[in-house]
Amino acid sequence: MTSLPPAPTHLWLWPLIGIPALGILLLSIIRALKSPLRSVPGPFLARFTEAWYLWRLWRGKFEVDNLELHDKYGKSKPGQDKCDIVRLSPTRFSLVSPSPSPSPSPSPSSSSPSPSASAAKAIYGHGGTQFAKSAWYSAWSLPGQWTIFGDRDVKHHARNRRLYQNTYSMSSLVTYEEFVDSCSDLFCSRLSDLPGPAAPRDGKDDGGGAEASFRGEKGTQENGKKEVDLAVWLQYYAFDVIGMITYSQRLGFLDTGKDVGGVIAALEDNLIYATCVGVYSSLHRLLLPVWNWTKAKGQGGTGRHYVMGFTAEKMGQHELRAGAKDGGGDVGAKECPETPRREKDAEKRGAGDDWEGGPKTTTDFLTKFLAKHAENPDVFTRYHVTVGCMANMVAGSDTTAISLSAILYYLLRNPGCLARLREEVDSLPREREPGTESLDAAGDGAREDEKTNGRRRSGGNIAFKESQRRLPYLQAVIKEALRLHPAVGLPLERVVPKGGAEITRGRYFPEGYCFTPPPPPPPPPPPSPVLERVLVRAANKKDPRSVIEQTIVGINPWVEHRNPSVFGPDSNEFRPERWLLSSSNENAEVEKLALMNRHWMPFGLGSRTCIGRHISMLEISKLIPRLVRDFDFELAGNLKGGDTEWETVNYWFVKPTGFMVKVGARAR
Repeated sequence: MTSLPPAPTHLWLWPLIGIPALGILLLSIIRALKSPLRSVPGPFLARFTEAWYLWRLWRGKFEVDNLELHDKYGKSKPGQDKCDIVRLSPTRFSLVSPSPSPSPSPSPSSSSPSPSASAAKAIYGHGGTQFAKSAWYSAWSLPGQWTIFGDRDVKHHARNRRLYQNTYSMSSLVTYEEFVDSCSDLFCSRLSDLPGPAAPRDGKDDGGGAEASFRGEKGTQENGKKEVDLAVWLQYYAFDVIGMITYSQRLGFLDTGKDVGGVIAALEDNLIYATCVGVYSSLHRLLLPVWNWTKAKGQGGTGRHYVMGFTAEKMGQHELRAGAKDGGGDVGAKECPETPRREKDAEKRGAGDDWEGGPKTTTDFLTKFLAKHAENPDVFTRYHVTVGCMANMVAGSDTTAISLSAILYYLLRNPGCLARLREEVDSLPREREPGTESLDAAGDGAREDEKTNGRRRSGGNIAFKESQRRLPYLQAVIKEALRLHPAVGLPLERVVPKGGAEITRGRYFPEGYCFTPPPPPPPPPPPSPVLERVLVRAANKKDPRSVIEQTIVGINPWVEHRNPSVFGPDSNEFRPERWLLSSSNENAEVEKLALMNRHWMPFGLGSRTCIGRHISMLEISKLIPRLVRDFDFELAGNLKGGDTEWETVNYWFVKPTGFMVKVGARAR
């Protein structure tokens, strides 16, 4: 008689897995059905789980997804171009400011400004500072530590931001022009000298320094023009500028033509991690050590360690020069395993300890931060010094490099705009290159003019003040390019404050709702937004065991910047002239320009505006006119002809990949 096979011993695992899974499923369904915002349209799965949003973020194209969502659900409503609100998850909502229209007055108990105001002003305006950052930003900081960008405590952030504010003011930053000019000179020199394609994005080097990193099988040179990945070189430029401004020393990206210390690769990895893990931010504390271990394994550290070590090294050098005593033992001064690699890179690039452009007349950020620390060490601690320097390096390169790439990309796709900008820049008197004044003093000025056919040689940097006052079309080009391609491509998430808020068209957003259903309330009167809010607050108060899941709202600059009700029916087109007033200067034009400026948010809005935005504008306003004046660019590779749009990847920053151009000295 054949015996029956023994019963599987692992069947008891199924109830352990299935019952919690079923409970989570039922809870998600109940949450979706009972949500006061259940009528907000969006993808079906997004009503029940955060997984849909995570999946779309992981794909790296969310700026496109976000635009399509608003277009898809907006077109279903007669007379509306875009849907004001779409759902991204059970508790996340993407907004776009609707057309200006009269709205009813808000309830006195509402936390928000007038609902007739735009969603952008209600959420991010200085009157809406009670909208704190969501838990998504927690993944951008080390657990238990704060940063300028990731600090979610409104009061704590405001207090710390005030400590840094004057250092980042425009009046302070214009003194850094000599640092920007030195890097611009080197950048233009590298563009002129490139023997082949730019360094690959992985920054690998075969040991031969800059020349080795330029070699490649796909390198071409036609009619004196070299094919390069311009986005890579612009990021090298932005990194070295911020290094000069922060430490009075380049990190060596332009000198070596490669990713020094793997910093850029590490930052790109961190963008992916924080963007995706932020959706389930409670896992950040568990996942970060694993992520760091996998990235640092066999490499002796990560690019973040490299920058932290560089910062600690410069702090130590400054204190030795100043004869200061060691402040001891915090994160800013710790020994870093990256020191040998940094020293090797410094030897390879031949970089000195200090500013190489002559006598230093500008005080860098590190010196200013250390002076603040020495003046009041209990308020501006060594951690503040480190955080300020790291914020510059981590956030100060990507934003600027992406913006520079976007401006040049749209100019190359619109030759008429490029020609007009060149005409404006060429109208400025050209500075002589450094050192030519001595030739004139020796009576050799005529010989110099003869060499250049009666013209001053190309070169010479344009002063920032001059770019603001005498180049209006340049400023229009910058604003238009940053409108169509803002560096940030995700919603700027904020938490609806306690008591809820009316944000757009009288739409009420509760602060949250019960994760666990509360005891049944008494029969409600006829529903209305105000009564709905009262009932939710009463239910929360009566049932302290209930877990309130926060309501998160946000506006994506990519969506807001293409809003036809603000920027017109041609909002998807590159037209810098929209930012210029005609000679008539009519009131309607002035009001339209003011409306567009209120909704222009490449650096954010309100109290959480990017603290380093003036650094970025300083670099952009000086480099772009010099490049269009002194170089000829031509789209190459897959972009040749201008019919194909460039490829980008979006993990918070929308970074171009493969921005191939042919570059050569401008024909005159």
